[in-house]
Amino acid sequence: MPKGAILSHGNITFTTQSILQSTDVHPGDSTLSFLPLAHVSARAILYAGLYSNTTTYFNRNMDTLLDDFKSSKPHWFASVPRIYEKVYTKVNSGAETKGGFALKIFHWACELGDEVSDLNSAQKQLPMGLPPKYDIANKLAFSKLHDAFGGRLRWCISSAAPMNPSIAKFFDGAGIPILEGIGMTENTSFSNLNRVDNYRFGTVGQAGPGIEVKIADDDEFLVRGPNVMQGYYKMPKETAKDINDDGWLFTGDLASIDNEGFVCITGRKKGLIITSGGKNIAPSAIEGLMALSKYISQVCVIGDKHKYLTALITADQETIGEYCQIHGIEFRDLSALVDNEQIRALIETEINIRNQELASYETIKQFSLVPEFTIENEMLTPMLKVKRNVVMKQYAENIEIMYAE
Repeated sequence: MPKGAILSHGNITFTTQSILQSTDVHPGDSTLSFLPLAHVSARAILYAGLYSNTTTYFNRNMDTLLDDFKSSKPHWFASVPRIYEKVYTKVNSGAETKGGFALKIFHWACELGDEVSDLNSAQKQLPMGLPPKYDIANKLAFSKLHDAFGGRLRWCISSAAPMNPSIAKFFDGAGIPILEGIGMTENTSFSNLNRVDNYRFGTVGQAGPGIEVKIADDDEFLVRGPNVMQGYYKMPKETAKDINDDGWLFTGDLASIDNEGFVCITGRKKGLIITSGGKNIAPSAIEGLMALSKYISQVCVIGDKHKYLTALITADQETIGEYCQIHGIEFRDLSALVDNEQIRALIETEINIRNQELASYETIKQFSLVPEFTIENEMLTPMLKVKRNVVMKQYAENIEIMYAE
């Protein structure tokens, strides 16, 4: 039976104020909302906008997202990592397609952006000669990225899934800090968030004002505060399992906290892959790394109770289409290419490149190309998370073949 979290007016009003105290919102700002309002996270952002005199625009659908950014010109917005990943891939792919001098300029700009990002995240002053160079890099390379978001964007929020630190650093270097945070329905979708002036890549930031966090003996991430729900509707036993007598909410996340209070999520207690060799592996980090390839769109890592990891992978429609055009491969749609040997070889090369950054037991040994995971085919949630169990059931035969090999 599904659990229904009871959220009071007190939960909502407290969380709204804690979010605003953790962000850089100005009266008169605009934001674009494209997360489903059935989810508490979208509601929390909406309430924060109402409280702070922010104008909230609503995206029509994902196909019109770029047009809606240009129309609404948001100063800030919240998203899931998937959106940032797609923009990152498109920007890098576009630079590579241009090649030549344009690609050299892009790489030069990215190197300067990395330098600026490192100094900003360390809260160090930029050396005298760097700002003029960075201004040139911004005009030549990063200005188009800002224009795509409407031209007024100061910062973004990312939550609901882990953000690859290299993507966050790229955006930060381009002048668009992505503030990673975390929350769940049971704590009104907010407990931690990186701040504009104090952030650490690869973490979900520090706790919001008025919220306590700690790590249990088994590394589970616990939260306590006025953001924590009243309980599950008519489910006292389930409530007692998730909230102890001292008011600590057991989130189900595994985490660590550094001496400055920055929380790093290392996995889910129920989401870990445990191989037959006894290795505990968090699949989300591997999936994020593989998705950095411009040719790979979505990844579902598998390996629980098996000797090695495999993956179900969907290809990127746009970049694969360009690759097919260059190499004379007939291209109608991605579904027709899942068994194409040239495409398989391309994806295998991309996987092997990224495998080099992983420990041996974390590497992808086999993969299967499959059609795209979408909300319509019920393999993605409205928050664009892959429904692992649904995907694995749908492609059980593919998985069996990967392990038979």
